[in-house]
Amino acid sequence: MLVDGAPPLPDFFLAMMHLMNDDDIRVRVRAAPANAKLFFLEDVVQRHPLDFYVDWRKHLPEELDREEFILTRLLTLGNVILSCAAVRRGPIWHFLETYLATKDSAQHMNTDHWHTILSAIATRMGLINASKLMEAYVSQFAFVLRKEGHSLFNLPPRMFGYSDGVAFAKAIASRFAAPTLAGLSGESERATATGQNAFEALCNYLHKTPSQGFIEHFGEVVGLHIISSSSTNSLSGLNGTLISRAQHFIDAVTFEEALKSQFPLVMLAIVRGLGDNDTGANSAISNALVQSTSAPPLANHVFRELTRFRQTSDHRPYPPNTPNFAIGLILESISWLKQRVPSHDIKAASYHILRHLFKEIQDAIIVNEKFRLLNALCLWIALHYDEISDPTLLHVVIHGTTFLLQEEELLHSAQSILDWALQSYAKQKSPNSRFPDLLIRICLLVILGLLNWLDNSVYSIAQNHGLKRQILEALPAWPYVPSAKLHSISSQATASDVSRALNDPSLSSNKFRLVRKLRDLGSKDSTSTEFGNLDFWTLKHHIPSRDYLEREDMLAFAKLLHHHHGHIEVFHTTILRNPAIINALLRLQASSSDERSYCAYTTLCHVLAVAKLKPILSSLPNDARPELDMLHMYPPNPIVCEGHDIVTSLADPATVEMAKHFSSWIGHQCTLLAKELSKRDPVYAQLLDIFQQNEDFAHDMIPVLVHATLQDRGNQLDQSQIRTSLSTYFIDVLQMSSASTAAIQTIVNIVLYLRHFQPPSPLATAERTLRRFLFLELAVEYAADNDTLNNDDVLYEIYKHIDEPDGFYGIQTADLQQFLLKRFHHEHQWEKAFRFHGAQMEAGGGNASTAPQPNTTTDINPSSMNYRLGWKTERWDLPLPEEHSADASLYVALRAIYRERDPCCQIRELTRNIMSLNEIYQWANLSNEEKDRPSGELEFCSSRIRLLRSLSQKEAQQQVGPVLSPELCFVHLSEAARKAGRGQIALNSIIQAQAVQVDPNDSRVASEFANVLWHDKEENMAVQTLQAFVGRHYVQGSSVGCERAGRWMSEACIAKPTDIRQDYFQPADRGSVYHQFASFADAQYQAVMNSPEMIRRRIYIERKNVEVKYLNDILPDPDRFKRIAQQLNKAKRQLANDSAIFENASGVSKSATDYDDTAPLGFCSLWFANFHAPDLEEKMETCLDRVESRKMVFLIVYISESSNTSKNQAILQKLLLRMGREHPFHCIYSIFCIQSRRHASEPPGQAHPERMEAAFELLEKLKQDPHVSERVQETLKVCAAYLEWADFSLKDGISGFEATTKNPIKIPSHLDILKLKNTTVPVLTAHTPIDPTKEYRNLDYVVRYEQNFSLAGGINLPKINVCVGSIRPRHKQLMVSSRVAKEQDDLRQDAVMEQVFDLVNIVLRRDRETRKRNLNIRAYTVVPLAATAGVLEFVDNTQVLSGWLNPAHEKYHPEQGSANSIAAKMVEIRRTKLTRSAADKDMECVKYFKENMKRFSPVMRHWFYEKTKVPMAWFRMRLNYTRSVATTSIVGHVLGLGDRHSSNILMDNETGEAVHIDLGIAFEQGKLLNVPEIVPFRLTQDMVDGMGMSGTRGVFQRCAEETLRVLRERSDVIMTVLEVFRHDPLHSWCAGQDPEGAGSREEAEGRGRSLKSTKHEPSVTTLAPAGLGEIKLSMESDSVEENADRALSAVKRKLDTTMSVAYTVNELIAEATSLDNLGRMYGGWAPQL
Repeated sequence: MLVDGAPPLPDFFLAMMHLMNDDDIRVRVRAAPANAKLFFLEDVVQRHPLDFYVDWRKHLPEELDREEFILTRLLTLGNVILSCAAVRRGPIWHFLETYLATKDSAQHMNTDHWHTILSAIATRMGLINASKLMEAYVSQFAFVLRKEGHSLFNLPPRMFGYSDGVAFAKAIASRFAAPTLAGLSGESERATATGQNAFEALCNYLHKTPSQGFIEHFGEVVGLHIISSSSTNSLSGLNGTLISRAQHFIDAVTFEEALKSQFPLVMLAIVRGLGDNDTGANSAISNALVQSTSAPPLANHVFRELTRFRQTSDHRPYPPNTPNFAIGLILESISWLKQRVPSHDIKAASYHILRHLFKEIQDAIIVNEKFRLLNALCLWIALHYDEISDPTLLHVVIHGTTFLLQEEELLHSAQSILDWALQSYAKQKSPNSRFPDLLIRICLLVILGLLNWLDNSVYSIAQNHGLKRQILEALPAWPYVPSAKLHSISSQATASDVSRALNDPSLSSNKFRLVRKLRDLGSKDSTSTEFGNLDFWTLKHHIPSRDYLEREDMLAFAKLLHHHHGHIEVFHTTILRNPAIINALLRLQASSSDERSYCAYTTLCHVLAVAKLKPILSSLPNDARPELDMLHMYPPNPIVCEGHDIVTSLADPATVEMAKHFSSWIGHQCTLLAKELSKRDPVYAQLLDIFQQNEDFAHDMIPVLVHATLQDRGNQLDQSQIRTSLSTYFIDVLQMSSASTAAIQTIVNIVLYLRHFQPPSPLATAERTLRRFLFLELAVEYAADNDTLNNDDVLYEIYKHIDEPDGFYGIQTADLQQFLLKRFHHEHQWEKAFRFHGAQMEAGGGNASTAPQPNTTTDINPSSMNYRLGWKTERWDLPLPEEHSADASLYVALRAIYRERDPCCQIRELTRNIMSLNEIYQWANLSNEEKDRPSGELEFCSSRIRLLRSLSQKEAQQQVGPVLSPELCFVHLSEAARKAGRGQIALNSIIQAQAVQVDPNDSRVASEFANVLWHDKEENMAVQTLQAFVGRHYVQGSSVGCERAGRWMSEACIAKPTDIRQDYFQPADRGSVYHQFASFADAQYQAVMNSPEMIRRRIYIERKNVEVKYLNDILPDPDRFKRIAQQLNKAKRQLANDSAIFENASGVSKSATDYDDTAPLGFCSLWFANFHAPDLEEKMETCLDRVESRKMVFLIVYISESSNTSKNQAILQKLLLRMGREHPFHCIYSIFCIQSRRHASEPPGQAHPERMEAAFELLEKLKQDPHVSERVQETLKVCAAYLEWADFSLKDGISGFEATTKNPIKIPSHLDILKLKNTTVPVLTAHTPIDPTKEYRNLDYVVRYEQNFSLAGGINLPKINVCVGSIRPRHKQLMVSSRVAKEQDDLRQDAVMEQVFDLVNIVLRRDRETRKRNLNIRAYTVVPLAATAGVLEFVDNTQVLSGWLNPAHEKYHPEQGSANSIAAKMVEIRRTKLTRSAADKDMECVKYFKENMKRFSPVMRHWFYEKTKVPMAWFRMRLNYTRSVATTSIVGHVLGLGDRHSSNILMDNETGEAVHIDLGIAFEQGKLLNVPEIVPFRLTQDMVDGMGMSGTRGVFQRCAEETLRVLRERSDVIMTVLEVFRHDPLHSWCAGQDPEGAGSREEAEGRGRSLKSTKHEPSVTTLAPAGLGEIKLSMESDSVEENADRALSAVKRKLDTTMSVAYTVNELIAEATSLDNLGRMYGGWAPQL
């Protein structure tokens, strides 16, 4: 039979269909796949496949009483199911219909046969099992079965792969309920009854009442019924019909409530009922949107945009599954529902509808259904484009579309939606923090042909200034090379931008790709510590799997490691990932997995249905709050779980056994705890599903659940049992040998998490080394006084396994013999260790367990002896032994222990291997002439040598000609070993280099051999070696060799200085040795000028000059003074020689500064010391013109008065003008500071008009310079605004002002600081590096100032302001002015000390040991704008030490009283009893102090316990604290820094470092106070308590020693910079001394004249004690010169090397901790804290 009007079928079609009923089963079996192929011949049959199927199925075998015909029928239908998607629902239904028709017959086949066939079909279709096939067509079958009077539950669940009816019902419920219950037009009563019966059967399987089932599926049922009613034009009576049908299950009130609460789900059912698949210009959808009165005007335009990139080749549509409806009915139904529920929130509804639609598109297995649902999605967006332009909804659209990009058929559809969404996002005013991650995810998924489109879209977003920062965050992770336009934007990113993006938790996609940008930018900032501290660990965590790891990324990672010299902070803190439930779910919802994302979404909906929203919103970022509002708007019915007995469950042995399998164990444990907690808090019941589905989420949440269970305030008896059961259960798991490692680690994490909320237990145990350390400290703290804890072995083991070199020395033990041996091991003094072991063995006390394990890098081959050497030298890379031997077995065992014991060492070993392989890779890609290994660190040089040797041998087998000699590898290894202080390794390496040397004239080998000899203190041999080499190869121009020989001969004093200069330095006429030549000349100059003979000679000259002048005035006959004249002539000749030496030194100053940052300081010190020498004036101008101005920027503060006629003064002014023109942002502020007082009313004697006029003239010249005029004027405008605000009187200018207020205060609107908008001046407190190009672009400019400020407290009431920068959004600044205060603080003193601190940090960074310990002084920016006013960088995230200590003492030791009472009493003792002497008062204070300190316990250690409970973070903070205290103590002692009371020290709440502020008392000025400061630095009992149980021993002492050692070694640098400050007319060297002259005008003229001419002032004598340098000794008492000399002498004395470093540090610690000394301190200094 043919379909009416259809063309007849070809004969071969009919013949093929007849074969399906052939008697021969072999024919039928072959005809089954052949018939399926007929559906591919649509062009031949000229029919739609569905029309053809109607005729075709009539030829199927009808003899269902014969099993072989049933089998043939099923095979034929199965092949058609596979071959033609357009008709698939037909053969599936007839497949099931066959079962229903034969299930009661005698020939009915076993259900397993049906399941086997369906499973094979599902497998061929790429489905997991047959159940997915069933779920795809269940709504279609529900309709058909309802009409036929059948129930879907008549089919056996096993046929589709379900275990039972319950599993079957759960899987089909959402798709089955609506078509079963919803009434359609023309439906019979029988069909309606059948549907209701089927629905009740569904509810029975789900163990729910029909009412509960109806409420659960309310949205699907009501939505489908609304569309069905629209199709019969019965919308007018729809409301009554709906209520009438619902009354079978719920009442009218419940119906109304459900309609409002499930509005999004009802609307979703309507929208996804769309049956139109065409999206063309004249499609039914487009026409309906144009004609609809309910659609917005641009709906059709938006819909076309959302489908613009679709192609006909993507998919050929066919009629979708039922139920489906025309677009007109959908629009009418949407309009009706909106009117029916007028209180709806369309944004919140859209949020839920979009989430569900994207999930359904993902779950659909039929492409036709995917496109139908895509049309529904686009329709909804088009109808509500205005609302969906909201940032939150746009994020949902973009996030959901990223999942569609993964499907090839949907690629162009996804592109269309993304294009519209990205264009909409480009118009946003406020960014969404999660957008960069989405952008990167899109890049990872798009195909090659779409890259140009994506780059253009991103570029258009970047044009929005508010969104550009997000593009900069995303571009470094771009998975492909961006277009030229995007590259121009990407180039603006800085290293800090990339680092911030790398550590942004909202950015998770393709993070490892950021390593390329970090590599490119890292070379510009070699001092950054962020890489080792944080970036390395983040990159390591995000290294992709091997399949996705790209070579370029790994090479960039290796390059980055090499650039940072492999420095890694091994005490990196990994905080336990136990965020709040909402935060965790929000992050999971943004996952790149659609399953995880949707599961998190549904869980969030259920949690917010029972949780209180307001407390949640207050703890979340701003851009997450709108999303939570939308999630909370339409809550689902909460989940209710059944009660259970957790105690019984935990006691079940099966529960313990589950710990073998972590995946099932973690979900089960979370479920147990959540069910228990849900008895009192329904929130936990909403998490049950996600615990079973997401292992990571369960792992993150289990510590939170355990804590909540222990904290539960339910029945006390029950809680006691639960706590006991949990403890017992966890102990059982820990003791179970077969428990999974992940389960054990989880339990340990739970214990550590609980420490955040409970006092730690001394019985707690942990496996990690630092956890043991923390628990050991706690055990010591809580131990009773009579308890004896043997900690030695534990501490030895701890320090053996952590990368901290100094804590070992803090171990306090009675077994000094063992300590000595362990110390040899710790210090790698293997010779001493072996001798000690030998002595033990001779005495019969040898112990194999204490065998030394030196760390050397000798290359060895596998043998019995080599294995013995291998384990002794900790070489763990030997090949496995081929033959059994005792040494080899021991080696293998020890290697296994070594690799397990120390993860930090493993990380370091891996990084060294990566760096070595990277260099080998680079080396292998060079030509033979270019192959030369780069220099590097000692630790991985040996690896390079072995790899290079292997590679060279491999290449030698494949090349013709000579093979590259490896001597250069040994040379570089020698260099690295020498720098690391490993003399023996250096000697071994250079001897090997000589042994394999091909060219005997190779300069590098000979030069390095000389260096090794010099390092081993063989000075004569080193010089002879170098002399011999230079003599043989001088024709080659060995300038460096000449320079080195000259320098060594000078240091060893084995030749005359004149011979050295003539024979070595002058022939080496080459720029690379200018620096050493200058250093040599300067050393000779200082040696001459500082010799005792020269000092006496200069004193004689001065005296004779005075005498000659006097005699010339009173006696007319000068011949009587011939002898004196001869003496003067002799002195003049000596001065001429000195000047010649100075000329030599200054002539090479330009090149010197290229090699040493301190060279400009030395040059300036010499220049200013001889500033008025007339024979220098002619040479200085030419010399300074050759020096780049950036190297002299610090000189800007040394401005002398313009009235001086000295030629050198004019040269100086010219230099200052050049610096201001080329580096305005580094110079203008200092000049402004001087001239700002020009118009200020200062007290008499404090003005310095000449210098002010000079500064004013300099600024005027700069303002007239066309190159910098605009920058200078805008900078001056900013300075004036700062100064105005700093000097602004709050009491007079703000009505009702209270100095004690803690609330924000508004800045008066008339002040200029609020008028600073979008300037081109960089933020003052932001670090602006000196730009050698002088361009100064892309800086962090001042955008504006926030309107509110707060007060920092104190006498001067500093104002805390927030500056908004163009790069960094918030800069906190302190605006300070003491102009109106009684005690005027000079900020210039603080600025000078910060400048010295910066120099000290440079010195510390250049030393290997101090750099390894990261020793530095925490500095901050201080910019004076006047003598007593300026801007300071606000040290954020800190607290004042006294602000924590005072309440902490009352908190932890309330019985001891207030800490302030001791200080108050000490102050009272000094103020009373005036008849007694100061010494008596000191003795009484000391007596009182000692008595009270016996009962006063320190508490500083608790600060670290409060800040973090994570052992790694705790150890790192305490280590940083101890190191920073040690460094600042020694530096403060050397510089005489005083006034270190507890309010002048800040504690960093994140790093633990101590930050010193208020640096006005320096250079021993504290000793001149009314109550002198007699301690060298602050080291009170609380300061010591924070260092742990070792106290000052160990870390503090070792770091102090290293700091003092480096300062002594580089004392020349320290003294040089202080010598420069000697000539600073603005610097004060004595407490109470005004640098600009205090008192009368006459007194002012007699002081501060370091740059003024002293030609007619014989009262000033220039002295130069040995080793100190020039000292201007004035005849006036208490002059600036005298005080400077005293200060510099004190610094020089402290850097003297007479006493050893260790002795000096011990002495200083004894002085600082002495109760006698502390008792003599002023009470306000708080010596008790």
